[in-house]
Amino acid sequence: MLTIPMYHVGYSQESHLKLTKPNEKPKILALAVCALALTSSSWATVTACAPSATGNTLATYAPAAVGTGCGSINMSFENLSLTEPVNNGTGTVQTAFNNAFFVTGAGASGNTMSPITATFDPTGNNWITTATTSGSGNSYQAKINYAALAHTGGGYTGGTYPTPSDVNLHWAFSSLTLNPLGSITGSVGGTLAIEVVLHICVGGTSIDPGPCPSGNSALIIAQMNGNGSTFSFTCVASGFTWGSCGAGGFGSNTINFTSHPVQIALQDLYSVSGVGTSGTLTLNSIDNVFGEGADTPEPATLGVVGLSLAALGALRYRRRKS
Repeated sequence: MLTIPMYHVGYSQESHLKLTKPNEKPKILALAVCALALTSSSWATVTACAPSATGNTLATYAPAAVGTGCGSINMSFENLSLTEPVNNGTGTVQTAFNNAFFVTGAGASGNTMSPITATFDPTGNNWITTATTSGSGNSYQAKINYAALAHTGGGYTGGTYPTPSDVNLHWAFSSLTLNPLGSITGSVGGTLAIEVVLHICVGGTSIDPGPCPSGNSALIIAQMNGNGSTFSFTCVASGFTWGSCGAGGFGSNTINFTSHPVQIALQDLYSVSGVGTSGTLTLNSIDNVFGEGADTPEPATLGVVGLSLAALGALRYRRRKS
């Protein structure tokens, strides 16, 4: 099994803000970053996401940047990249050209939003490997990085974002679930393992480089060892000020948000490793499922967005004068 280091997740501008309430720093920082990202994304390229498998490769959205990516229903997926690929033996080298993703969901009805699923999958057989006793076995791993934003109104190239029927509400995330699909077959002894680690940083635009403020970061870990097709889960949300692990607590595959963010940086670190005389390891797909709801904007959100819009307005005015 590959050794997966516990990377620090998140956004690194915390030290630039001086607030009188330390406990509020992570949330206010997240709101500020979110507001700036939301207002700037309209100046870049967000096209329609692929709606079915295999989807578009991550290379479609290169170079990775905030404001570049794809939109679906009321969400945009931006700053998409694949980083730090590692392979041993005959494990396939993972790239932005052989990793793809697509987005599905039923959309909005009144003040209700159906879950939206971002599915990451391989373009071919590059997420399959076999076990071997040679060397350190056959293995591969990589990180998929992106930022997810919930929009209320506005649009992207090829579509528009819906609004709740109540004009006083806005869309915000209520939960996030990790659902990988995979299997290990034909294993006779040895160590065969599949692992997916979902890192989240509320308000961030990228997981790496970090660190993420501790109150904004959480992990969901999925593991499979030996023959089967069932993952076990570990939820790590100690000190997370935006919510908690779902039903099952420490063994949950869900984070429930009690404070509802509109922007999250995410990283799916996946690894597949086979050391043994026999066995086939297949990672079919990785689902990140976003629950959403219509929420009342917090006063802090309105204030930060207002300040951001005012700053952008002043910048445009200066540009026109020059």
